[in-house]
Amino acid sequence: MSSSADTTSRKKELDKLVVGLTTKFSAVPHLPPSVVKDLQATGTPITLIDTRSNEEQDVSTIPGSLTMEEFERREKELSNTKIIAYCTIGFRSSQYAGELRKRGLDASNLEGSILAWTHEGLPLVTKDKTSGQEVPSKKVHVFGDQWKLQGEGYEPVTFKYGMLSYAKSAISSKFFKLFE
Repeated sequence: MSSSADTTSRKKELDKLVVGLTTKFSAVPHLPPSVVKDLQATGTPITLIDTRSNEEQDVSTIPGSLTMEEFERREKELSNTKIIAYCTIGFRSSQYAGELRKRGLDASNLEGSILAWTHEGLPLVTKDKTSGQEVPSKKVHVFGDQWKLQGEGYEPVTFKYGMLSYAKSAISSKFFKLFE
């Protein structure tokens, strides 16, 4: 199977999963990457929030994204922007967007999240370890093997120790919030 056929197959599988997620989270608006890119191009004030773990974010993010923690600290300042949450495929970000909507914020989910973003060939960045600046990346953390549904030209990365890494990251993140 050629690379193009592989990409088409991955896109079809991603689309099937996205339909299930948009149905499950029907109370949350889901914006396709092309719409988000258009909003950015027209200068519409948007706030992208990466709801993934630190380990996932260390691989790459969508340029200009904030972590949930950064957004929570700046919520008042950013409350008048269009808020768009994303994760790997859309489950965690749909949950978070739903929470934000309950707080009265204009929050949506990036439909298909970072995986759909890669299928549009849109840029990803990672933080340069020395300068802290965003630099282009073609790697994307896909959470687990079953979500290796990235677009053509992107390299999938999974947790080094599988779900154990994610569980550890999630637990420690929640634990340290108790002391903030």
